[in-house]
Amino acid sequence: MSSRCCRIALSVAAISVFRGISVQKTRIEPQGGRPNKQHILCVAGGCRYHATPEPLSWLRADHTVGAWLGSHRDWVSYQFTPKPTKEVSVKVYVLSDLHAEFEPFVPPSLEVDLVVLAGDINKKTRGIEWANDTFSCDVVYVMGNHEYYTGHFDRTLDKALKAAASHVHVLENETFVWKQTRFLGCTSWTDFSSTGDVSAAMSVARETMTDFRAIRADTNFRRLRPDDVAARNRQAKAWLTAELHRPFDGRSIVVTHHAPVPEVAGDEHRGHLSAAYCNAWHSLLLQADGWIFGHTHRAVDTVLGGCRTVSNPRGYPGEDTGFNPSKVIEFQ
Repeated sequence: MSSRCCRIALSVAAISVFRGISVQKTRIEPQGGRPNKQHILCVAGGCRYHATPEPLSWLRADHTVGAWLGSHRDWVSYQFTPKPTKEVSVKVYVLSDLHAEFEPFVPPSLEVDLVVLAGDINKKTRGIEWANDTFSCDVVYVMGNHEYYTGHFDRTLDKALKAAASHVHVLENETFVWKQTRFLGCTSWTDFSSTGDVSAAMSVARETMTDFRAIRADTNFRRLRPDDVAARNRQAKAWLTAELHRPFDGRSIVVTHHAPVPEVAGDEHRGHLSAAYCNAWHSLLLQADGWIFGHTHRAVDTVLGGCRTVSNPRGYPGEDTGFNPSKVIEFQ
Protein backbone atom coordinates (compact mmCIF):
# COMPACT_ATOMS: atom_id res chain seq x y z
CA MET A 1 0.00 0.00 0.00
CA SER A 2 1.51 3.30 -1.02
CA SER A 3 1.17 6.39 1.10
CA ARG A 4 1.26 10.03 0.21
CA CYS A 5 0.91 13.18 2.26
CA CYS A 6 -1.02 16.31 1.57
CA ARG A 7 -1.39 19.60 3.38
CA ILE A 8 -4.66 21.38 4.05
CA ALA A 9 -5.02 24.60 2.12
CA LEU A 10 -5.15 27.52 4.51
CA SER A 11 -7.94 29.39 2.77
CA VAL A 12 -11.45 28.75 4.02
CA ALA A 13 -13.67 27.64 1.15
CA ALA A 14 -17.07 27.95 2.78
CA ILE A 15 -19.06 28.25 5.98
CA SER A 16 -22.22 26.15 6.22
CA VAL A 17 -24.53 24.67 8.81
CA PHE A 18 -24.68 20.94 9.49
CA ARG A 19 -27.66 19.91 11.62
CA GLY A 20 -27.67 23.27 13.35
CA ILE A 21 -23.93 23.22 14.05
CA SER A 22 -21.62 25.80 12.53
CA VAL A 23 -19.31 23.97 10.13
CA GLN A 24 -16.08 25.31 8.71
CA LYS A 25 -15.05 23.71 5.43
CA THR A 26 -11.44 23.79 4.29
CA ARG A 27 -10.53 22.57 0.81
CA ILE A 28 -7.56 20.19 0.67
CA GLU A 29 -5.63 18.59 -2.17
CA PRO A 30 -3.23 15.63 -2.13
CA GLN A 31 0.33 16.53 -3.00
CA GLY A 32 2.50 14.55 -5.40
CA GLY A 33 0.03 12.34 -7.22
CA ARG A 34 -3.58 13.23 -7.82
CA PRO A 35 -3.88 16.98 -8.48
CA ASN A 36 -7.43 16.54 -9.75
CA LYS A 37 -8.61 14.99 -6.48
CA GLN A 38 -10.03 17.54 -4.06
CA HIS A 39 -11.43 16.83 -0.63
CA ILE A 40 -13.19 18.78 2.04
CA LEU A 41 -12.27 18.49 5.70
CA CYS A 42 -15.20 19.73 7.77
CA VAL A 43 -14.66 21.07 11.28
CA ALA A 44 -17.78 21.16 13.45
CA GLY A 45 -17.80 21.65 17.18
CA GLY A 46 -14.34 20.11 17.53
CA CYS A 47 -15.24 17.00 15.47
CA ARG A 48 -13.61 16.54 12.09
CA TYR A 49 -15.08 14.44 9.33
CA HIS A 50 -14.57 13.85 5.63
CA ALA A 51 -17.29 15.38 3.44
CA THR A 52 -16.52 14.05 -0.05
CA PRO A 53 -17.54 10.65 -1.49
CA GLU A 54 -14.52 8.84 -0.06
CA PRO A 55 -15.26 7.81 3.54
CA LEU A 56 -13.23 8.87 6.53
CA SER A 57 -11.25 5.80 7.57
CA TRP A 58 -9.85 6.91 10.89
CA LEU A 59 -9.40 9.96 13.09
CA ARG A 60 -6.70 10.82 15.57
CA ALA A 61 -6.53 13.52 18.22
CA ASP A 62 -3.45 15.05 16.61
CA HIS A 63 -5.69 16.26 13.75
CA THR A 64 -4.24 13.76 11.24
CA VAL A 65 -6.96 12.04 9.23
CA GLY A 66 -6.78 9.30 6.63
CA ALA A 67 -9.08 8.33 3.76
CA TRP A 68 -9.24 5.87 0.88
CA LEU A 69 -8.93 7.41 -2.57
CA GLY A 70 -10.93 6.06 -5.52
CA SER A 71 -10.85 2.49 -6.73
CA HIS A 72 -7.08 2.19 -6.27
CA ARG A 73 -7.53 2.14 -2.49
CA ASP A 74 -4.46 4.32 -2.09
CA TRP A 75 -3.94 5.53 1.47
CA VAL A 76 -3.70 9.29 1.85
CA SER A 77 -2.80 11.09 5.07
CA TYR A 78 -4.11 14.60 5.69
CA GLN A 79 -2.20 16.64 8.23
CA PHE A 80 -4.13 19.59 9.67
CA THR A 81 -1.58 22.42 9.80
CA PRO A 82 -3.29 25.71 10.67
CA LYS A 83 -1.33 28.80 9.83
CA PRO A 84 -0.06 30.44 13.03
CA THR A 85 -1.50 33.89 13.57
CA LYS A 86 -0.15 36.71 15.68
CA GLU A 87 -2.98 38.52 17.41
CA VAL A 88 -2.83 42.29 17.32
CA SER A 89 -3.21 43.88 20.76
CA VAL A 90 -6.01 46.39 21.25
CA LYS A 91 -6.20 49.29 23.72
CA VAL A 92 -9.74 50.07 24.81
CA TYR A 93 -11.02 53.09 26.72
CA VAL A 94 -13.87 51.82 28.90
CA LEU A 95 -16.75 53.97 30.15
CA SER A 96 -20.28 53.34 31.35
CA ASP A 97 -23.04 54.98 33.35
CA LEU A 98 -21.81 58.52 32.75
CA HIS A 99 -25.37 59.76 33.32
CA ALA A 100 -24.61 62.96 31.47
CA GLU A 101 -28.28 63.89 31.78
CA PHE A 102 -27.31 65.03 35.30
CA GLU A 103 -23.74 66.27 34.80
CA PRO A 104 -21.61 66.53 31.63
CA PHE A 105 -18.40 64.54 31.23
CA VAL A 106 -15.28 65.62 29.36
CA PRO A 107 -12.90 62.70 28.78
CA PRO A 108 -9.13 63.17 28.91
CA SER A 109 -7.01 62.89 25.78
CA LEU A 110 -5.85 59.28 25.51
CA GLU A 111 -4.00 57.18 22.94
CA VAL A 112 -6.34 54.24 22.36
CA ASP A 113 -7.51 52.08 19.48
CA LEU A 114 -11.16 52.01 20.39
CA VAL A 115 -13.71 53.29 22.92
CA VAL A 116 -16.37 51.11 24.56
CA LEU A 117 -19.44 52.83 26.01
CA ALA A 118 -21.41 50.23 27.96
CA GLY A 119 -24.68 52.07 28.38
CA ASP A 120 -26.39 54.78 30.44
CA ILE A 121 -24.35 57.52 28.80
CA ASN A 122 -27.34 59.84 28.40
CA LYS A 123 -31.04 59.63 27.60
CA LYS A 124 -32.33 58.71 24.14
CA THR A 125 -29.88 59.62 21.34
CA ARG A 126 -27.94 62.25 23.29
CA GLY A 127 -25.19 59.81 24.24
CA ILE A 128 -24.82 58.77 20.61
CA GLU A 129 -24.54 62.37 19.48
CA TRP A 130 -21.96 63.06 22.20
CA ALA A 131 -19.89 60.06 21.06
CA ASN A 132 -20.12 61.25 17.45
CA ASP A 133 -18.56 64.60 18.39
CA THR A 134 -16.18 63.52 21.16
CA PHE A 135 -14.23 60.62 19.68
CA SER A 136 -12.49 60.23 16.34
CA CYS A 137 -11.63 56.53 16.72
CA ASP A 138 -14.09 53.65 16.48
CA VAL A 139 -16.66 53.53 19.28
CA VAL A 140 -18.62 50.48 20.40
CA TYR A 141 -21.85 51.69 22.00
CA VAL A 142 -24.34 49.48 23.83
CA MET A 143 -27.59 51.02 25.00
CA GLY A 144 -28.39 51.04 28.71
CA ASN A 145 -31.82 51.17 30.31
CA HIS A 146 -31.53 54.96 30.80
CA GLU A 147 -31.14 55.54 27.06
CA TYR A 148 -34.75 54.39 26.80
CA TYR A 149 -36.11 56.74 29.48
CA THR A 150 -39.00 58.89 28.16
CA GLY A 151 -38.70 56.83 24.99
CA HIS A 152 -40.03 53.64 23.40
CA PHE A 153 -38.58 50.15 23.83
CA ASP A 154 -38.23 49.66 20.06
CA ARG A 155 -38.32 53.11 18.49
CA THR A 156 -35.56 54.56 20.68
CA LEU A 157 -33.12 51.94 19.42
CA ASP A 158 -34.09 52.68 15.82
CA LYS A 159 -33.44 56.39 16.36
CA ALA A 160 -30.08 55.66 17.99
CA LEU A 161 -28.96 53.57 15.03
CA LYS A 162 -29.88 56.38 12.65
CA ALA A 163 -28.17 59.03 14.79
CA ALA A 164 -24.81 57.23 14.93
CA ALA A 165 -21.92 58.50 12.81
CA SER A 166 -19.95 56.02 10.72
CA HIS A 167 -17.33 55.48 13.46
CA VAL A 168 -19.90 54.92 16.23
CA HIS A 169 -21.20 51.37 16.22
CA VAL A 170 -24.45 50.93 18.16
CA LEU A 171 -24.69 47.21 18.82
CA GLU A 172 -27.86 45.36 19.73
CA ASN A 173 -27.32 41.69 19.01
CA GLU A 174 -24.61 42.67 16.55
CA THR A 175 -20.86 42.21 16.13
CA PHE A 176 -18.17 44.74 15.25
CA VAL A 177 -14.76 43.42 14.19
CA TRP A 178 -11.62 45.47 14.75
CA LYS A 179 -8.64 43.68 13.21
CA GLN A 180 -8.39 40.39 15.16
CA THR A 181 -10.86 41.33 17.89
CA ARG A 182 -14.62 40.97 17.61
CA PHE A 183 -16.92 42.93 19.91
CA LEU A 184 -20.28 41.25 20.52
CA GLY A 185 -22.74 43.80 21.82
CA CYS A 186 -26.23 43.84 23.33
CA THR A 187 -27.94 45.52 26.27
CA SER A 188 -28.76 41.97 27.47
CA TRP A 189 -31.36 43.10 30.01
CA THR A 190 -32.28 40.28 32.43
CA ASP A 191 -34.62 37.32 32.83
CA PHE A 192 -34.83 37.95 36.60
CA SER A 193 -33.67 34.41 37.37
CA SER A 194 -30.34 35.00 39.10
CA THR A 195 -31.82 34.98 42.63
CA GLY A 196 -33.86 31.83 42.08
CA ASP A 197 -37.40 33.24 42.11
CA VAL A 198 -38.38 34.91 38.84
CA SER A 199 -41.87 35.89 39.97
CA ALA A 200 -40.62 37.58 43.14
CA ALA A 201 -37.81 39.36 41.29
CA MET A 202 -40.17 40.67 38.61
CA SER A 203 -42.60 41.91 41.23
CA VAL A 204 -39.93 43.79 43.20
CA ALA A 205 -38.46 45.31 40.05
CA ARG A 206 -41.82 46.49 38.76
CA GLU A 207 -42.62 48.15 42.07
CA THR A 208 -39.27 49.87 42.62
CA MET A 209 -37.51 50.53 39.30
CA THR A 210 -38.10 53.66 37.23
CA ASP A 211 -37.75 51.58 34.03
CA PHE A 212 -41.34 50.41 34.36
CA ARG A 213 -42.68 53.94 34.58
CA ALA A 214 -40.32 55.83 32.24
CA ILE A 215 -40.16 53.47 29.24
CA ARG A 216 -43.04 52.81 26.85
CA ALA A 217 -43.66 49.70 24.78
CA ASP A 218 -45.89 48.14 22.15
CA THR A 219 -48.06 49.96 19.61
CA ASN A 220 -50.28 51.51 22.28
CA PHE A 221 -47.31 53.00 24.19
CA ARG A 222 -48.18 51.18 27.38
CA ARG A 223 -45.72 51.06 30.25
CA LEU A 224 -42.84 48.63 29.96
CA ARG A 225 -43.34 45.36 31.86
CA PRO A 226 -40.81 42.91 33.31
CA ASP A 227 -41.90 40.24 30.84
CA ASP A 228 -40.95 42.61 27.98
CA VAL A 229 -37.47 42.81 29.42
CA ALA A 230 -37.25 39.03 29.92
CA ALA A 231 -38.27 38.42 26.30
CA ARG A 232 -35.56 40.79 25.06
CA ASN A 233 -33.09 39.00 27.33
CA ARG A 234 -33.93 35.61 25.81
CA GLN A 235 -33.27 37.00 22.34
CA ALA A 236 -29.93 38.40 23.46
CA LYS A 237 -28.85 35.17 25.11
CA ALA A 238 -29.76 33.08 22.06
CA TRP A 239 -27.87 35.43 19.76
CA LEU A 240 -24.81 35.61 22.01
CA THR A 241 -24.72 31.83 22.43
CA ALA A 242 -24.74 31.34 18.66
CA GLU A 243 -22.12 34.03 18.04
CA LEU A 244 -19.69 32.71 20.63
CA HIS A 245 -19.92 29.28 18.98
CA ARG A 246 -19.18 30.78 15.58
CA PRO A 247 -15.55 30.17 14.53
CA PHE A 248 -13.38 33.27 14.76
CA ASP A 249 -9.62 33.58 14.38
CA GLY A 250 -9.01 36.09 17.15
CA ARG A 251 -10.30 37.24 20.52
CA SER A 252 -13.94 37.74 21.52
CA ILE A 253 -14.98 40.65 23.73
CA VAL A 254 -18.60 40.82 24.88
CA VAL A 255 -20.13 44.20 25.72
CA THR A 256 -23.40 44.36 27.65
CA HIS A 257 -25.06 46.88 29.92
CA HIS A 258 -26.25 44.40 32.53
CA ALA A 259 -23.68 42.38 34.47
CA PRO A 260 -23.05 38.87 33.12
CA VAL A 261 -22.91 37.10 36.51
CA PRO A 262 -23.87 37.94 40.13
CA GLU A 263 -20.25 37.65 41.26
CA VAL A 264 -19.41 41.04 39.71
CA ALA A 265 -22.69 42.82 40.45
CA GLY A 266 -21.87 43.94 43.99
CA ASP A 267 -24.21 43.97 46.96
CA GLU A 268 -25.83 47.40 46.72
CA HIS A 269 -29.12 45.88 45.58
CA ARG A 270 -30.03 43.16 48.02
CA GLY A 271 -32.61 40.43 47.78
CA HIS A 272 -34.53 39.78 44.59
CA LEU A 273 -33.93 43.30 43.29
CA SER A 274 -30.37 42.28 42.44
CA ALA A 275 -31.78 40.02 39.70
CA ALA A 276 -32.67 43.18 37.76
CA TYR A 277 -28.99 44.11 37.53
CA CYS A 278 -27.32 40.90 36.42
CA ASN A 279 -27.68 37.58 34.66
CA ALA A 280 -26.34 34.13 35.47
CA TRP A 281 -24.45 33.63 32.22
CA HIS A 282 -21.50 31.71 33.63
CA SER A 283 -21.25 29.36 30.64
CA LEU A 284 -21.14 32.29 28.21
CA LEU A 285 -18.52 34.09 30.29
CA LEU A 286 -16.21 31.09 29.96
CA GLN A 287 -16.35 31.35 26.16
CA ALA A 288 -15.26 35.01 25.98
CA ASP A 289 -11.81 36.56 26.30
CA GLY A 290 -13.24 39.71 27.81
CA TRP A 291 -16.55 41.10 29.06
CA ILE A 292 -17.26 44.81 29.51
CA PHE A 293 -20.47 45.88 31.26
CA GLY A 294 -22.15 48.63 33.29
CA HIS A 295 -25.45 49.15 35.16
CA THR A 296 -24.28 48.15 38.66
CA HIS A 297 -22.44 51.42 39.46
CA ARG A 298 -19.56 49.37 40.84
CA ALA A 299 -16.12 49.39 39.22
CA VAL A 300 -14.73 45.93 38.48
CA ASP A 301 -11.57 44.64 36.82
CA THR A 302 -11.07 40.95 37.47
CA VAL A 303 -10.55 37.65 35.69
CA LEU A 304 -13.23 34.97 35.96
CA GLY A 305 -12.63 31.64 34.28
CA GLY A 306 -10.01 33.17 32.00
CA CYS A 307 -12.30 36.05 30.96
CA ARG A 308 -11.24 39.58 31.89
CA THR A 309 -14.38 41.19 33.27
CA VAL A 310 -14.44 44.99 33.46
CA SER A 311 -16.82 47.74 34.48
CA ASN A 312 -15.98 51.45 34.86
CA PRO A 313 -19.14 53.38 35.79
CA ARG A 314 -19.15 57.05 36.77
CA GLY A 315 -22.59 56.83 38.32
CA TYR A 316 -24.73 59.67 39.62
CA PRO A 317 -23.21 62.98 40.80
CA GLY A 318 -21.41 62.46 44.10
CA GLU A 319 -21.70 58.66 43.98
CA ASP A 320 -18.61 56.63 44.89
CA THR A 321 -18.35 53.90 42.28
CA GLY A 322 -14.58 53.49 41.94
CA PHE A 323 -14.70 55.29 38.60
CA ASN A 324 -11.44 55.92 36.73
CA PRO A 325 -11.91 58.66 34.09
CA SER A 326 -8.81 57.36 32.26
CA LYS A 327 -9.58 53.63 32.37
CA VAL A 328 -7.73 51.94 29.50
CA ILE A 329 -7.43 48.18 29.24
CA GLU A 330 -5.29 46.29 26.77
CA PHE A 331 -6.04 42.88 25.34
CA GLN A 332 -2.86 41.20 24.10
